[in-house]
Amino acid sequence: MDMIFGRERTIERASDTVLVVLSSALGISACFGDLVMTRLLETRYPGYRPLLQPMSDLGNSGSPVAGPASTWWVIMGLLFVAFGYGFNRAFSHQGKPLRICAWMIAVYGLGEGLGSGLVAGSPGNDFRTPNSIFHNILGGFGVLAVVLLPFFIMKVYTARRSPVLYWYSWLTSVAGILFIVLFLVSQIYQPEGSWMARHGLWQRMFVLTYYLFLICLAVLMLQRRKYASAAAEAHR
Repeated sequence: MDMIFGRERTIERASDTVLVVLSSALGISACFGDLVMTRLLETRYPGYRPLLQPMSDLGNSGSPVAGPASTWWVIMGLLFVAFGYGFNRAFSHQGKPLRICAWMIAVYGLGEGLGSGLVAGSPGNDFRTPNSIFHNILGGFGVLAVVLLPFFIMKVYTARRSPVLYWYSWLTSVAGILFIVLFLVSQIYQPEGSWMARHGLWQRMFVLTYYLFLICLAVLMLQRRKYASAAAEAHR
């Protein structure tokens, strides 16, 4: 564990400890909750094909589960914003890169959570209606934030100081970017019966990849007192 999280100790107030523990739990709940809720909503949408359709179809106008889906996405977004706030309280004193990470977690919640929940898309009209355009722009900001997140983690948790977390961040980035590229390509190139046409699969693999990474950061928050970041001289 020392190799993962470093060795420097931090001292904090009891109130901050409670806040950080709570926000870490909320972040983990948001990740697991989204996976579970998505699966439950899929089973209540007759004809929905998870491997071929994006998750946003669950909340589109005309979806039989649009109401529950949108409500959950708003809740999920708020959970991620709280997670980002707690992450900032836990690590803001350790440099600018980790403060940026906190903002990225919050932006992901605002874009992919609140944005998707409050602004429903239109089926088959990704950029043809104002709602769909706004929905995709907000989601795009959220996706960009979470894709950049591991790179800022690596600025603090370097290969020398925290090799396991550093290389896990790289693995997350490579896998995540690969899945988002496959997701985008599958929107354009959809040969009948081809694995490339599995639009929903690539999106779900992308989400799972970054949720596992976010859960890792939530655990890091819980471990920071004993295994605090060894990056006092990291970029500020």
